[in-house]
Amino acid sequence: MSTNPAALQCPPAAPGRCRGELKRDAALQVIADFKAAVSTAFCKRRLSGATRLAVRRLHELQGIYDERRYLSRSLCQIGTVLRRAGHVDLCIDVLKDAIGFDAVDAYVLSELVQCHVAQADLDAAVDVLHLARHMRLLAESMFPPLVAAAGRSGNVALAEQIFREAAHAGMDTSFTCTSMIDAYGRAGMVSSARTLLNETKLRGHVCPASYTALITAYARNGDVEGAEAVLSEAEAAGHCDRRTYHAFISADLATGRCDRARIIFDRARADGLVDARTYGALIGAYAHRNQFGQAMILLAQAEQADMATAATYQVLIAAFARTNQWRRARKLHVRACRRPQSASTTASQPGLRGI
Repeated sequence: MSTNPAALQCPPAAPGRCRGELKRDAALQVIADFKAAVSTAFCKRRLSGATRLAVRRLHELQGIYDERRYLSRSLCQIGTVLRRAGHVDLCIDVLKDAIGFDAVDAYVLSELVQCHVAQADLDAAVDVLHLARHMRLLAESMFPPLVAAAGRSGNVALAEQIFREAAHAGMDTSFTCTSMIDAYGRAGMVSSARTLLNETKLRGHVCPASYTALITAYARNGDVEGAEAVLSEAEAAGHCDRRTYHAFISADLATGRCDRARIIFDRARADGLVDARTYGALIGAYAHRNQFGQAMILLAQAEQADMATAATYQVLIAAFARTNQWRRARKLHVRACRRPQSASTTASQPGLRGI
């Protein structure tokens, strides 16, 4: 599906018609073109699930909202589909034209922030935040990606400024706090990350993602004992999820503490808090150490839990090949190809057929 950015421009004013009416007609034409493109893709059996959902949402919006809100939400929905399909430039064009159509709301501006962050254009994303503040259209979803992007770029001062603005605007800072903790961790400011988590706990806004970010911060700075203390604290508070355990197990594996990682893994597995990534990381660690017996036991458990991905098989096959165990490598390859894998474990994984 393709959309021509030039077609999104508002036509020149015609005699007897005001500029606002032309903007409205141009916005409606964008939506009509999008639906037509989707219909064509459907006929050619190239319609993705995300795009089909977007069209269904457009029809729902048309029946629920007034015309102006319908235009803004519809254009935002189109932009989201384009961004997730990798067409970020085109998504930005659509969202900017939504502003030009006077069909802008907090959802449109939030999506525009995420597009600029995806392009690593932090200055443009901050400009959109300033525009949202000026238009009084700030939304909670704008702040976490901005703080995270500032942290990744090493600009902790900017991350702190955006975080304070979110708090000053009365936003729920639970997820923004997680991004700020991660920013502190990347900058080596673990004590600041710890202080922020303590303050968040006092306000009752803490979530498992915040503990996960702090564990990662400790691990990134080589303090595995500190990470373990945070994990114990999260377990006691009931704020552990799969990502929390994955972060700690990955930290243990990075420091070579495979046995300790296995103990934590078994504890998390008993509570149903491990996922395919954690299985893959631990199996890969055992394979790297040539402990193939343990790796195969874990692989069997992953298969039983329907969490054995193509990447997991590939790691083991490569390890067998590295140690000249070609028969075992071939046998595992055949086993992987014959095993039906769920869509959740193969959606983003390369196939094994070409090995």
